[in-house]
Amino acid sequence: KLETNPQYPKKHRGALIVRPNRLSYNTVINAWAKSQLPEAALRAEGLLLRMIKSFKSETFATITPDSVTFASVLNALAKSKTVRFKADKCSSILKAMIELHEDDGSHDTMPNVICY
Repeated sequence: KLETNPQYPKKHRGALIVRPNRLSYNTVINAWAKSQLPEAALRAEGLLLRMIKSFKSETFATITPDSVTFASVLNALAKSKTVRFKADKCSSILKAMIELHEDDGSHDTMPNVICY
């Protein structure tokens, strides 16, 4: 996994391989949030869940979602025309944000006005 491999960045066949960070995740999640593709919201949500799972399960994980990450996913879900039970999904994402904030105490994961 790129997130936890300390050997990065490195070159492979002439291409630079870089470990993803919060900014790269937020960029991709925001791109999915702005996409008109039917699966866009679920892809954004999947990346957020991947970040949370990695942070909670990996010993040396340093990538944590922040309020921007959560707001982008909530926006994607709210605007989606194909996701069913949007309110329930958004509620569970917000609960995950609150739980993560309570676990790590970071100001970055504190729910803000945009998320509510």
